[in-house]
Order: sequence, then structure tokens, then C-alpha cells
Amino acid sequence: MSKRQRHLYYVCNFFVFAALAMVNTITIPYMKEIGYSLMQQSVILAANALIAILGQFLFGYLCDRFHAIKRLFLMAYILFIAGTCVMLMQGEKRFWIHLLSIALSGGLVKVVTGLNETWMLQADAQHYGRLRAAGALGLSAGSPIAGYISAQLSYGAMMWGFLAVSAMAILMLLRCKDVRLKKSADLKHDLKQLLCNRDYLLLVIIFLLIYMAGTADQYTVVDKLLHIGGSAREVGWKWGIQSFCEFPLFLAGGWLLAKISAQRLLAAGIFMYGVKFALYAFFQEPLWIVACALLQLVTMPLVLLTSKFLIRQVTSEAVAGSAQMFAMAVFVGVSALITPLICAPLVERFGHDLTLYGIAAFCLIPLLLTLFYIRKNK
Repeated sequence: MSKRQRHLYYVCNFFVFAALAMVNTITIPYMKEIGYSLMQQSVILAANALIAILGQFLFGYLCDRFHAIKRLFLMAYILFIAGTCVMLMQGEKRFWIHLLSIALSGGLVKVVTGLNETWMLQADAQHYGRLRAAGALGLSAGSPIAGYISAQLSYGAMMWGFLAVSAMAILMLLRCKDVRLKKSADLKHDLKQLLCNRDYLLLVIIFLLIYMAGTADQYTVVDKLLHIGGSAREVGWKWGIQSFCEFPLFLAGGWLLAKISAQRLLAAGIFMYGVKFALYAFFQEPLWIVACALLQLVTMPLVLLTSKFLIRQVTSEAVAGSAQMFAMAVFVGVSALITPLICAPLVERFGHDLTLYGIAAFCLIPLLLTLFYIRKNK
């Protein structure tokens, strides 16, 4: 890849992820402000996850069917913009409209993220960490901007800011080169082999379990932050700090993976997730909850980087796109589906703190499975 084209990818990732961050930041405060209960929010978020699961399976298949990503990425991104605009144009409770629009918007966030990561990995695996770091900068910029505009002006004003950022993203996307995925002689046969790959399935289970904790960070922790007196502004700062903390590790990802095995990095990331949730449960001030977001430095980036490279190690190039997208459909989509439905009743029965301590303890399960995987593949 030429240096100029790589720079285009950097700028494109920045604007794409800035737009994704703006939507992620305001979704829960928006639902809470217009009066949806915790269980109603959970139902909407479950629909969001269903769209993510179906979308990632569909787009993963289409990537291998047409051996390209760019056109499909643009299609998913335009649908994401449409869902977000419909969501924000409704200023009062309209459950069915919000169910469909938030499901489309939030579900496509995950589809677009998955497509982007697969695209970047295929386009320039050597500089994948740097490409993803540009996305982390976009996330760190989009979150506080969305939180500030929502708190100081209105969600309608936020929509216009979102459209401006999305327009820049599309302009950059149109200038980026596509990648040609390796053609598979028999896609169905390859997918069948993929499902018989024990290492692949074990990795998917491990990442599903840890992404369940990551989903709780997006939903249950944000709900506690709002419950103890935080606002959309604090939510924006939390997302912004988390995203900025991802930048250094993504930037040094290639060097880190060369020095330390991906399996051990994964184990370290999972352990720090447990520590992070224990601290979320312990602190009772919005400022300290936001400060805990600094631990993102050693959690999500480690998990995300290792997921890409470990899955790539155990699968063939013929189904590279499907392997990544189908895996993400499970550990991102399924975790987004079941986590709100599990955590919402737990919060109502036991409160935020006991639920968060329970999530911290739950992180032991993927940690033990990771240690088993390390021993098995030593």
C-alpha cells in the first residue's frame, strides 16, 4: 500500500469512528431522557443486537461472495446514518419507531465496525494497529463532542453535527481503495470446515464471554453513572477517555505482539477487565467512574488486537472475511443481545454495585478458558 493511500485510510477511520462514537455516546442518555424504563431500554438494545448479529452474518457472507468490502461498507454506513437520523428526529416516546430506528442505528454500528476492522486487516495487516489507532482518535473526539452538544444544546443539534462528520467520512471512503478478498472455490465447504475448527470455536467462546463484560461497560456502567448523578456530558467524557486510552496500544500493537504472545496479552486484558469492574462497583462518584475509564488502556485494545490475530492464525485465507465477521457476529452481536437482558433484572433486584461485582467475578471464566487455550497450544 502506498503512503498516500495509508494516510487516506487514517483520515477515513478518524471520521468513521467519530460518527460511531457520537451515536454510542448519546443512545442511552437519549432513551433515559425521553422516559424509557430500564426494561424498555433492554428490549430496544436486544433488538439492536439482533440487527448486529444478522447484519454481520449477512455482510460477512456478501464480502466472501463478492470478494470485496468497500461497496458493502458504504451500504451499511448509509443505513446507519438513516437509522440515527430517524432516532434523533423523534423528541418524545414512540416505542415502535425507536425500537426500529435505534435497532438499525446501534446494530449497524457493530456491522460497520466489523467491516472496517476486516477491511483494514486485509488492506494492510502490517500497519493494522496504526490504522485502528486513527479510529481510536476519532472515538475520543466524537464522544465528548456528542456529550457536550447534547447537554448544552439539544439532540436535534447533535444530529446536524453527526451528519457533518458522516459527510466527511463518506467523502474519504469514496477515495479509499477496495481490497480483493481471496476467492474461495467452495464457500459452503470452507464454512463447514470453519465450524469444525475446535481452536476457532474455543476462541469465539472466549471472546463472547469477555465481550459480555465489555457490553456491560457500555450499558450497565453508563446506567450507574446516570443513576448517581452523571449526565450526557460525563458519559461523553467516559467514552472519550476510553477511546483515547486505546490509541497508544493500537499504535504499538505490532511491536507488542512481536514481543509478547497474543494469548498472554489476551489473558492480561481479561484480568484487567475484572479489576476494572470491581472498581466501577466500588466508586460512587461520577468523577471516579469516569476516571476508571483510564483502565481501557489495558482492556479492550488487548482483547480486540488479539481477537484479530488469533482468529487469523487458526483460519485459512479463503474465508478470512467470513471468519472475522462470523466471529464478531457471535461475540459482539450475541453479547449485545443477552447482556442487557441479563443485567437489567439483576440491577433492579440487587442494584448496580452487586451486579458489577458479579461481572468482575464472571471474568474468571474467560480467563480460565484462555489459560487452557495457552496450555493446549503451547
